[in-house]
Amino acid sequence: MKVSEILYKKNFDFLNEQENDGSWDLSNPNIDELGLKANALFDFLQWKGDYQILTPEDKQKIASLKSEIERLNAEFDASDDSDSAMELSDKISDLEDELDEYDDYIDLYDLEVEGDYYEMTEFAVPKLGSERFAVGTEKEMQDSAIEYMEQLIDDVGYEGFSRRFLENHLDTERVVERFREIFEDDIRYNPDSYLSDSARELTDEQKERIDYLNRRIELLKKNLATFEEILNRVDDAEGKKIYARMEKVEDDISQIETELSEIEDSPEGDFREEEIDQAIEDRVGDVERSPLYYMDDYGMELTDYIDKDSLIRDAVDEDGYGIVNPYDGSVEDIYVNNKLFYVFRKD
Repeated sequence: MKVSEILYKKNFDFLNEQENDGSWDLSNPNIDELGLKANALFDFLQWKGDYQILTPEDKQKIASLKSEIERLNAEFDASDDSDSAMELSDKISDLEDELDEYDDYIDLYDLEVEGDYYEMTEFAVPKLGSERFAVGTEKEMQDSAIEYMEQLIDDVGYEGFSRRFLENHLDTERVVERFREIFEDDIRYNPDSYLSDSARELTDEQKERIDYLNRRIELLKKNLATFEEILNRVDDAEGKKIYARMEKVEDDISQIETELSEIEDSPEGDFREEEIDQAIEDRVGDVERSPLYYMDDYGMELTDYIDKDSLIRDAVDEDGYGIVNPYDGSVEDIYVNNKLFYVFRKD
């Protein structure tokens, strides 16, 4: 006997055992999920209307035929009359021909478990030849569709998706973080390309000069106060001299204040850390508002920053579960014992 025949016999014996113990019967209170899936597929085959399904009436008819054949065989074995034996033989032959008409009819226990198809269960029906079917729960169907889409993307990338669809699944957070790295590096090493000199700190020399000039102003202002007191005690001629000296002091103060303003407006030290941080945040904020613009400007590939999980979920929602059916893309929902199963012919 060939190995394939031995395996088939084992499967046949196993199915007969299932049929005998009724493990897949819906009346079985302990029926498992595999049994429910088998019933879902059997309902699917009946619903399709393309297959000859064994009905309870057919089963009764088969049992009746087998019983009658067995009875006639017993009479044939006990018959001594050749004419009678020939008549019995003809009757038996007719009944066996009638019984043979049911050979292609499908029963629940003709279904065989082939293994897994993605996260679902794959079934075969030997009487149907090479046809294969898949049955899964809601979660198994969804997980299978996600797995299929993941494999598709791994194989061919995002070529099958429109740019608009890809843009809707841009991982903006990753884009922003990438630009934060870019700006962090560039601005810190090339701050003068992003910041004005007003963002610099004063040098130590400039600070010392400012301190000196402030002290000079303070001293000159004290001199002015002294001259004002003297004005109250001198005559007009002397007062004119005092006024002239006060004007000279005020002019000196104005010149010093101008120099102070020029120094403070033109710091020559390093850029202030808070200014660098703010420049980075400002540009990161611009990216957050227009990530695609900046990606194009920097020559970054859109497909390198796709939120794959989000895209897959939406692709499955948009295309439906039929994407995992290579046969015709159709999927039927079948309820068994109030539980939803998805069923389709896969090849």
